Amino acid sequence: MTVESKTRLELVKQLEELRRRNAELEASEADRKRAEAKLKESEERWRSLVRNAPSIIMVTDRDGTIRFINRTVQGLSAEEVIGRSVRGYTLPEHVETAMEAIEKVCRTGEVVTYEVSGTGPGGGTAHYSTRVGPIGGGNEAVAVMHIISDITDRKRVEEERKALLQHLGERVKEQTCLYSLARLLGESGAPLDDMLQEAAAIVAGAWQYAETTCVRIAIDGREQRTENFVDCLWKQTCEITVNGEHAGVIEVAYTDERPEADEGPFLKEERTLIHAVAGLLGQYVERKRAGEALQQKVRELDSFINNIPDMAWLKDGNSNFIAANKAFGAAVGMDPAYLVNHTCAVCFGEEAAAKFKEDDRKVMGSRQQTRIEESIKDARGNRVHLETIKSPISSETGEVVGTVGVARDITERKRAEEKLKAQEAELRRSNAELERFAYIASHDLQEPLRMVASFLQLLERHCGDKLDAEAHEFITFAVDGAKRMQSLINDLLVYSRAGTRGKPFGAVDCEAVLDRALDNLLVAVSESGAAITHDPLPTVMGDDTQLVQLFQNLIENAIKFRGPEAPRVHVAVERRGNDWHLCVRDNGIGVEPQYFKRIFAVFQRLHGRDEYPGTGIGLAVCKRIVERHKGTIGIKSEPGKGTTFHFTIPCRVSSRREPQDRSTGRTTECPDAARLSSPKSTRPVTGEGKRS
Repeated sequence: MTVESKTRLELVKQLEELRRRNAELEASEADRKRAEAKLKESEERWRSLVRNAPSIIMVTDRDGTIRFINRTVQGLSAEEVIGRSVRGYTLPEHVETAMEAIEKVCRTGEVVTYEVSGTGPGGGTAHYSTRVGPIGGGNEAVAVMHIISDITDRKRVEEERKALLQHLGERVKEQTCLYSLARLLGESGAPLDDMLQEAAAIVAGAWQYAETTCVRIAIDGREQRTENFVDCLWKQTCEITVNGEHAGVIEVAYTDERPEADEGPFLKEERTLIHAVAGLLGQYVERKRAGEALQQKVRELDSFINNIPDMAWLKDGNSNFIAANKAFGAAVGMDPAYLVNHTCAVCFGEEAAAKFKEDDRKVMGSRQQTRIEESIKDARGNRVHLETIKSPISSETGEVVGTVGVARDITERKRAEEKLKAQEAELRRSNAELERFAYIASHDLQEPLRMVASFLQLLERHCGDKLDAEAHEFITFAVDGAKRMQSLINDLLVYSRAGTRGKPFGAVDCEAVLDRALDNLLVAVSESGAAITHDPLPTVMGDDTQLVQLFQNLIENAIKFRGPEAPRVHVAVERRGNDWHLCVRDNGIGVEPQYFKRIFAVFQRLHGRDEYPGTGIGLAVCKRIVERHKGTIGIKSEPGKGTTFHFTIPCRVSSRREPQDRSTGRTTECPDAARLSSPKSTRPVTGEGKRS
């Protein structure tokens, strides 16, 4: 290769290197322009933020010369301020603080924050917070940045919050005072002087300047003061009254002079508080006087209750014993004097005491006497049953202040009741056995009686021509006696079942019951020509089968014991309170008054069997049926003027119709003899056996 060729090749390489460097320069220039554009954009954004920042942003030299500020200051534009010292734009009292902050930032490189106050743009007080920080790298600041924020609103909110917290604290103190005082006056049994001394200390702590507050309380001639009490000009006084009458006074004072605001040296809340305290003290005096009056009553009653054979005691409103008599002390095995100011827990335990206290609370709340049956364990550990009467005790003003109790030992009565219950159960068992015996006896006796009657009749039929008239008469008597014995046994069985083997009670329509009874008596009614009338009858709760038997026996009795005229029977009804009163009235021969009780006994007859047939048990069955229905039965009668049987049945079910006399709309009463001559009633049954 020649020298010329080498030179040309070297030039080409240099040319390519120049082109590469030129491209790099062009690229670098583009990057620089882009960076400058971004820097300018960032600077514009920063300047916009600084200009619109809510705070004043200022940059100064180390000596305090202003190099930048983002807004006008004291009416001067930023251009007019730049280059001047910060001293000229700082209140004289704050210049030293500002320069010390700059010096410290430049010396240490730390951020310094301080707050100052001064006159704001509107003329009022303004508060500012200044944050001072270094600008520059390394350990030495080249400039200082000041960020000044208006914190006037924040300071105002903080002051309001502080005032509110102080206000709430004062109100909490006042409420704590009232609560503590109410608790002291309501629960303590301390002497009056001790009570007043403690109350004065509680009140003194509730005032605004508790350390210089003194209190004096005077009640019923007794007075207590706090140790620092002095009679001075700055005091509050409030009268303590009971039922509108003077009972004492409370004074609250400051031991040193306090500035007087518009409302005086005391807060208006404190003026309200002293009245509340006086009210609590007045209530305490009222309760104290009531308690003293109660104690006087106790002393007066003490001699009386100690002579009562029953246990007796007095308690206050908290169920503490005020007094107890000797009988009570003997029952619990304690001296009655020891029980005073104690609850029942000392003699009966906490659980029983809680129950007795609840009973006392109910008696005081209801203001009514209460009768309670309860049991306790006596001093010997025996279970004792008591019948206790508790009554409220009222003061002269009508306030319930305690209870009085009287308890009677009913242990023996309880034992007797238990014994009676056992005997009743035994009686039921015995009655059931007797009933079974009566049923078995009647069943077993009837067969021999039928056999006797049958064989006597066979004897008469087969040997009739061989017997004389007297033998025939004897056989007739024997057969008649067997039949009567069989009838007596059947009636006795009916009587025994009337009170024990009835059906369960249910709703029974008495008109349907009467219809069934008349169906059973259709032959007797037809043969006697009887007229049976009745009022509209109610629905009752009962045994329908037994009620049919009741009506049937009474109407059959009226037909049997009729006079010369055809029988007239009327069934009337009226409601009296909780009972239906029913009457079965006839126009028969009547009954003399001396036999009124006798006719309801078993097998009691007023006439011979030849004159009036029967066993004498029908009315006794009626009595047992009525008594099973929790009613009563009786009779009104005069010889020759007819008879009225009247009985009651409780109104356990409402009537489906109100029994009334349809001609007047008034409730029908049991008719007299005159009304029976022309009865105003419905659905008569005539002698022909027809019903309309």
